[in-house]
Amino acid sequence: MNIYKINASENYLKALAQFVFEECRGDYAALAECTILLPTKRACLHLKNYFCELAKNKAAILPKISSIGETDEEELALDNFLNFGEELELKRVISNEKRLIITAELIRQSKELQIDESEINFEQSIKLAKSLLQLVDDFNRYDVPYKALEVILPEELSVHNQKTLNFLSFFFKKYDEILNKLNLTDQISRRNYLIKKLSGNLKLKNKKIFIAGTTGTMSGTRNLIKQALTNENCYFILPYIDSNLKNSDFEELLLHKDLSNHQAHIAELLKFLEVSVEEVKDISDTSIPLSPWERDGVRAENNSTSQRPHPNPLPKVEGIQRILNERKKNISNIMLPASKVHSWNNIKENSASNSINIVEAENEIEEAKLISLIVRDKFEENKNCAIITNNKSLAKKLQVLLNNYGIKGDASFGRNLNELKEGKFILKIANLISSDFKIVELLEVLKDSMSISSNFKNDLEYLENKNIRINNVLNLSDIDAKQLKICDEIKNIILQLQKVKCSSSAKIKDLIAHCIEIAGYVIDKSNVNYIIEEAFEILRKISNEIEGEAIETKIFAKFLNEILASKTIRENLYINNKLQILTPIEARLLDFNCVVLAGLNQDIWPKSSPNNWLSESMLSKLSLPDDEFYISAAAHDFASLMHKGEIYLTYSNLIDCKVAIKSQFINRVETYFETIANSSNCDDIYSEGKRFKNYLRQMEAENIIKYEPEIIRVKPPEHVRANKISATAIDKTLENPYDFYAKNILKLRKLDRLEKQPEPADYGNYVHQVIEDFTNFHKFDLEKITISVFSDIAVTLFKSFANKGVASDLWILQMNVLAPWLVEIERKKAPLIKNFYSEVSGEYTLQLDNGKTFTLTAKADRIEIYKDGTYRIIDFKTGEPPEPKKVIELRKPQLLVEGLIATKGSFFENHHNNDLKINLSTYKVAALEYYRLKNSADGFEVISIDNDLGELIAKTETEAEFLAKQLLDSETEFLALPDGIMPQYSDYLHLMRVS
Repeated sequence: MNIYKINASENYLKALAQFVFEECRGDYAALAECTILLPTKRACLHLKNYFCELAKNKAAILPKISSIGETDEEELALDNFLNFGEELELKRVISNEKRLIITAELIRQSKELQIDESEINFEQSIKLAKSLLQLVDDFNRYDVPYKALEVILPEELSVHNQKTLNFLSFFFKKYDEILNKLNLTDQISRRNYLIKKLSGNLKLKNKKIFIAGTTGTMSGTRNLIKQALTNENCYFILPYIDSNLKNSDFEELLLHKDLSNHQAHIAELLKFLEVSVEEVKDISDTSIPLSPWERDGVRAENNSTSQRPHPNPLPKVEGIQRILNERKKNISNIMLPASKVHSWNNIKENSASNSINIVEAENEIEEAKLISLIVRDKFEENKNCAIITNNKSLAKKLQVLLNNYGIKGDASFGRNLNELKEGKFILKIANLISSDFKIVELLEVLKDSMSISSNFKNDLEYLENKNIRINNVLNLSDIDAKQLKICDEIKNIILQLQKVKCSSSAKIKDLIAHCIEIAGYVIDKSNVNYIIEEAFEILRKISNEIEGEAIETKIFAKFLNEILASKTIRENLYINNKLQILTPIEARLLDFNCVVLAGLNQDIWPKSSPNNWLSESMLSKLSLPDDEFYISAAAHDFASLMHKGEIYLTYSNLIDCKVAIKSQFINRVETYFETIANSSNCDDIYSEGKRFKNYLRQMEAENIIKYEPEIIRVKPPEHVRANKISATAIDKTLENPYDFYAKNILKLRKLDRLEKQPEPADYGNYVHQVIEDFTNFHKFDLEKITISVFSDIAVTLFKSFANKGVASDLWILQMNVLAPWLVEIERKKAPLIKNFYSEVSGEYTLQLDNGKTFTLTAKADRIEIYKDGTYRIIDFKTGEPPEPKKVIELRKPQLLVEGLIATKGSFFENHHNNDLKINLSTYKVAALEYYRLKNSADGFEVISIDNDLGELIAKTETEAEFLAKQLLDSETEFLALPDGIMPQYSDYLHLMRVS
């Protein structure tokens, strides 16, 4: 058999090009007749470039080079080395959007996934459908029939897994029936069909075919390789194979089922092909293309006047082969199975660690900064670099930082369309349609930066604040200048919108057409770019592919968001081949001088199995990929890339503010070099990381010195210092002490505007008053807790606020949205409540150890006393409530201070009479709750703090005493923005010199 391997330290694609050229005896006509199959399109592109180099820029016809994973019927029809005795029976491929809708509908139909007999909503079904389709693709990718589920015995499973198995059996049966009925197939099934046809009908007619770089993990590819190798004109070139392992090592891997090893997939492939490692030939016995190290060594020798000395200089050319051999041995040893790592103790110290560097970062941002410095450093040495990572978030940060240095790379990572401003604009239009053209959603569209009307802010403010007391755009029948003092552009948009008709349920095709139509009315033509054009093209394509599918109009925006989230827009491809930011899959077979393996954290590299439906044992029985499978694939990529010149391994200790675990591959590298080297040489793998960290600290220090604003500091005398603070003021004081100084010591108050305009604080006062009046009216009597009662109170109070000139007509619309949710909450807890108090004031006086006193005050929006002997304190938030984490860490202690006052101080039934105390001494605090009443994407929500409240309240008292001492101490300075973070709101920014 013609099975070959390429030395891991060599340029794989360049060596492959040379091998193909030599097998064709240097005949360009024979070369043009060859076909080469590679694992990725990127590898195909790079191989074409190497063939152009071999042709020495002369005119030549290149071989047919294609990606085996993306072969289609058109490609097969053009390849004249095929001779099918019959026509291909190809079904049309179902679109991703159509099968997502079908799968979501089947999920909603199933009773096995329902909890408490409640129906699965649309959003849940779409998320479950995306995950389930990954499982469908795995079944097809690894050629496992759906009926294989029958081999799993239900009695061996837990109740939960039995339900999952029942659902999957139902789903696969229905899914198959629907596709057959529609005469459709999915993309992977069709690819498998084509590869099977290719395998069974391969007639080469003396024309050569080369299959290279694949590990053959998918059954279709494996069968193709085996069938092709029966012909003497077919060649299979393995990807990275560990040359230090013998046939007995591979047999041991399979015997012990060490499926997470970096050579496990290679071992399984060789066993399937019935070939031993010794039978694999080395194509580099004759001419060896220069490795990355050799190129650097030759360049260093030919250019003795290098720009600057490198801290870890590469060895001279004569020592290259020895170092390469040491590198290969080290990597092979690093990746040894756990049962063999004891052999590390017998390895003598060597110097190959000089080009392997480990860089530890505190968090993702620091990791991105360090990597950008490494790349800039290597660019000065004229090296080509690759950043290889599975972490999409890290890749995005890197692109921004590298752009600051004027470095733009070839990045395989794109951005999801729903994250881009163009996608967000389309989603706002979809929201407008889903809301039945509500005024609030219309204003969102009109105020968008991509809208033509965003240029007319005064008109938009008028439309938002003045007397348009309507719910729906379609009711704007009269828009003359007297009733609506707005510009012609906005009038025309409203007139056009009145022509758009949407029923409660509609075809997705029609809703998308409306979306594009409205965008045409609204968009500022100067904002039209290739991204918005591509977005519209995606919408049109979706529209054509799911012609007959219908959904409820109110969920159209959510559906479209899920679709746009799966569409990736890539920018700046192939700008600079000196820098590439790639995934490990795309980096396979490519060649670099310097490689940064980034984001080496557990669950990122290696990834865990994306399957959430089947347990590890179930996956094993079905021969589907489990965690070990993904670890083996990641290990193979890691070991292969470790041969590519100078290596930097980076990881973070924190990701998204959560503790992250460094990858098991990092642990192996560290442990290996610690074992074989003494302490001084062991530091070699960290020295470069320390160098770049120091460099980063210096840069940050210079920036701080250069841009640090003068911090306003005031130190008032003790006799004017306030000895009282409210719970809400504590939050602000901790963030910005100057606010407390200006308000409580200087007694400064913001002047009202000459022309009063509704502000967020006015809306907050209005909502609190409505809820207070509503509660005082119904007193938790179920018959009185109705939406109509709430709405009547809201309208009545609105009139009194409007008479003061501090009301917006949008308030009524917002209260109509809030009413159903709040009424439902009130009705649920009504039977449990014994008593309640609304808008009650309280205080607690701290006796400080220095003999002074300090009073904490608060106003609780509501205290609810329950029949079970507990009480809850509730705070209604029309803005964003604080995160629970910040409350627990006492960074936002307002509710905890109210809990302290309730526990040790007193709340009063009437704030005019401090004798009417509310007796809470016989009750226990059950929870402190925020009610988010902001109609945002996250919706309304109850956020409850109910763990370890006794301990938290005690800690709050200790911290309050400390704060009181600081505020009363004549040496304490009140700083303006001590952390340099601008507050969301402050009346005193101009006094702090930061307005």
